[in-house]
Amino acid sequence: MILAIYDRLGVKEAESFDHLHGLIEAAKRAIAVRDRVLTDPARLPHPLDRYLSPTFLDAEAAAIDRRKAAPWKAHEEWATLSGWAPPTRPVWSFLHPVALWEFGSGVVLPQTGIVMQNRA
Repeated sequence: MILAIYDRLGVKEAESFDHLHGLIEAAKRAIAVRDRVLTDPARLPHPLDRYLSPTFLDAEAAAIDRRKAAPWKAHEEWATLSGWAPPTRPVWSFLHPVALWEFGSGVVLPQTGIVMQNRA
C-alpha cells in the first residue's frame, strides 16, 4: 500500500524533498489504514482487496499535502490504549534510537541502549 500510494504521487527526482516527503506521507497513510482496519479476518469491515483498489489508493494519494507533513499521532494513540505515561523529559531524549514507533516499543533500556521490541 505504501508503494502504491507513493507511485501515484509521480515523484521524478530521487533523494529530493518530494521523494522523502512522499515516502513518509505514504507510509503514514498506509499505517493509519492498517491501524484502523486490520483485525481478525472474520471482523474486517471490508474485504482486504478494497485497500489495494485503484479508487482507494488514488484517494489516499490525493489526501497527501505536497507542501506540508500530516500530523503523526500514532505514538499518542498507543500510549492512551496501553496506559503508558509519556516521559516528563523531551521524547527524543527518551527515545533517541527509535526512528519510528512501528519499529519497536518506544522504550529504550538506558544502561544498554537496547530498544525493547513489541512484536512478540
